Amino acid sequence: MEISFSFTSKFKIPVFILILTGMATIGYSIFVLHDHGERFWANFLLNNVFAIVISLCGLVFIAIHNLGNSGWQVAIQRIPEAVSMYLPFGSILMFIIVISMCFDANHLYHWVHPEGDVILEMKKGYLNVPFFSIRTLIYLAGWTFMAIWLRKVSLKNDRDNDIKYYRKSITISAIFIVFFAITSSMAAWDWIMSLEPHWFSTLFGWYVFSGLLVSGVAVITLITVLLKKTGYMPQVSKEHLHDLGKYLFAFSILWAYLWFSQYMLIWYGNIPEETVYFIERLKGFNTLFFINLFINFGFPFLALMTRNSKRVPIILALVSIVVLIGHWLDFYLLVMPGTLGENAQIGFVEIGMTLGFMGFFLFIVFTALSHANLIPVNHPYLKESLEYHTQY
Repeated sequence: MEISFSFTSKFKIPVFILILTGMATIGYSIFVLHDHGERFWANFLLNNVFAIVISLCGLVFIAIHNLGNSGWQVAIQRIPEAVSMYLPFGSILMFIIVISMCFDANHLYHWVHPEGDVILEMKKGYLNVPFFSIRTLIYLAGWTFMAIWLRKVSLKNDRDNDIKYYRKSITISAIFIVFFAITSSMAAWDWIMSLEPHWFSTLFGWYVFSGLLVSGVAVITLITVLLKKTGYMPQVSKEHLHDLGKYLFAFSILWAYLWFSQYMLIWYGNIPEETVYFIERLKGFNTLFFINLFINFGFPFLALMTRNSKRVPIILALVSIVVLIGHWLDFYLLVMPGTLGENAQIGFVEIGMTLGFMGFFLFIVFTALSHANLIPVNHPYLKESLEYHTQY
């Protein structure tokens, strides 16, 4: 069975409109607003890290199923593979931020100039531009290398029906998971938590990781539903959609659990150095703070509670869209209070740049999908996936 995806004008026109919207927004932000670039850089960081997180979930999705000798997901495996292909491009964009830091072109990270701040002076051994740059290079180079390597092995398996390729993918997945377990939390500390360097949370890396899982699964689900509706993935059954729905439901609960754990422990401890994080968000972003909790937990929990709701494509697509908006808001609350503070807003710049990144992300994903068979024809578990059925 061979199915090819064609990146036709039906898909290209909306994608290019989104990209042009983003480019227009960037021009407006730089040449019209004259805000010294702070609003531009804050949105650039927010959207690129959010896109990297989603792309990284594609790689995590493949790795954990390889290591678990899982078979049900093989029918949709090319989608997370394509999602992971944003990592090389997201890495380049991330280094634009790093380079601009080196030349003092953005002031997102206050620790770059620690003079006169005793706490930042004490953290200078870790929070300094050269070491930050080296760590960022290690994270992005490692993830990108693993994504390309795993994709390459998968495509080779299409041309050569040899079990060695599947075994090699398991080895790559094992190496990646160990590397990811260390670097994912460190990247969250560096890129996001250090925006407010006086504050820290030992749960922060896990919290961002839970958001990574939910957002990534939402994107994989949306693309699966879209391709099935347009006739490109007839092999995808309600059973596959059901499992994606269970992931979306479970990871939303995991996110809420970690959200509550972090909030409750800091509230109960009532230590000024920790509570300042939530005080800032409750004072300046009160409405978004509670909307965030409802959208990312309340809505998916209620919408996906029943078995049947997880098997209906339109419901899964709706929940995925709402969850993606919700987790973008969650990242907004992670980034904006520490960068723009009371000057933060959701306006044309925020919406336009988000749409631009969305278009760029989809362009890369759809291009990757068009360069490979939508079904990994020689995967040892393909037959199991095509005949997949569950009673639960």
